[in-house]
Amino acid sequence: MLQNLLAPELAQLLQWIDEIVEVDAVFDRRSSQRLLQCLFSVKPGVKTTLDVCRQTLGESTQEMERLLESYHVALSLTELRLNYNGRRGYHFVLPASQRRLAEENGFIQMQATSSKKSISCTTEPLSQLNVRCREMIGQILLTTEKEMAGLVEKIQQQVHVLFQVSESVALLDMMVAFGAHVKLAGGDWARPRMDSATSASLVLKQARHPILDRFGEHSLVANDVYATPASNFALITGPNMAGKSTYLRMTALVCLMAHVGCLVPASQANVPLLSRVFTRIASSDCLESCTSTFAGEMREATYVLRNLGPSALVLVDELGRGTSNRDGASLAWAVAEELLGTPRTFTFFATHYLHLANLKNLYPNVRTLMMEVEPSASRLRFMYHVQEGVCVQRQYCTEFLAELAGTRPRLRRPRAQAPAPAHRTHRTQPRDTSLH
Repeated sequence: MLQNLLAPELAQLLQWIDEIVEVDAVFDRRSSQRLLQCLFSVKPGVKTTLDVCRQTLGESTQEMERLLESYHVALSLTELRLNYNGRRGYHFVLPASQRRLAEENGFIQMQATSSKKSISCTTEPLSQLNVRCREMIGQILLTTEKEMAGLVEKIQQQVHVLFQVSESVALLDMMVAFGAHVKLAGGDWARPRMDSATSASLVLKQARHPILDRFGEHSLVANDVYATPASNFALITGPNMAGKSTYLRMTALVCLMAHVGCLVPASQANVPLLSRVFTRIASSDCLESCTSTFAGEMREATYVLRNLGPSALVLVDELGRGTSNRDGASLAWAVAEELLGTPRTFTFFATHYLHLANLKNLYPNVRTLMMEVEPSASRLRFMYHVQEGVCVQRQYCTEFLAELAGTRPRLRRPRAQAPAPAHRTHRTQPRDTSLH
């Protein structure tokens, strides 16, 4: 990066620009000022004809100023002023009330302005000076364009230098942004150790969600993340709002930050070089494509399974929510088994289907994790801490969330057992053939 910024070719480009371009020439929104900047955008001494044309233009504008002063004194037109626009060039502007006086003293080409409060006009001497100025302006712009075109052509031959400098400046800006973010965020930030070996493990000690850690309203609970090729499937269970989704998002963001070269919010980080990162977290339908929630889940799960590769990170959050419990559990089990059969793929699978914990009895590379909670009489106390095991807590804060949402009390009363579905039974009654 430093070599690109100090390259001799870059110094040569800067020298070419400094020899021709006037530093004080800047862009201006006003047309008259923009024209003035263009007329003097090339430094004096670069082209002799350019200097002569500028001198002639300056002398002509000075004669216009002297002509204006003479009209102020001789005709008492104190409100007469000199103006310029691209259509008429240099011309006079005076109040509409003085039009008759101006016509009596040789002013011609009277035109009312849009406001009708003033008129634009000229005189024979001013018209002649205006023609001369237009010629000089055209000659100056033509010569300036030729000089700038020559400069651009020389720079184009070294355009690769500009690309290298742009990349270096962008990289420097990114590094400064990373450093400023880490400095302002506070807390422990570690330099991740990137491992390209096939046996590399994903280890994050006391990791925190980078966005919630910086902008969250509450103190964040740090958690560990651990996955190895021999234990590459983590099944995460826990009640609603216990922090499963946050844990998955934290893992993905920390891994991405490590890959772009930023310090990560953790006390220690060992991250393997990942080829892909897949997430199947949100669930929603899509009216535009006529896709239901379950169809969207199936489509995303199919995409993940078709594009799996070595050293991939897969994050799945509650797969199968868009259909019945039986179908959803079957889908989650099938997808989990497919992911378990892919080597060198680190998978974090959050679910409410507790029977998926039986995968640990069938596959040695399955780890079961749970979100720690402390039950109480009416609600759960979330600890937001990940620990080993399976969450068998039956209370999923249903009553508490219903109360928070304003549900009627009679709807919040727990039922011991839901009523069995009513099935209509069709029985064939024997026909009565007796005679009465």
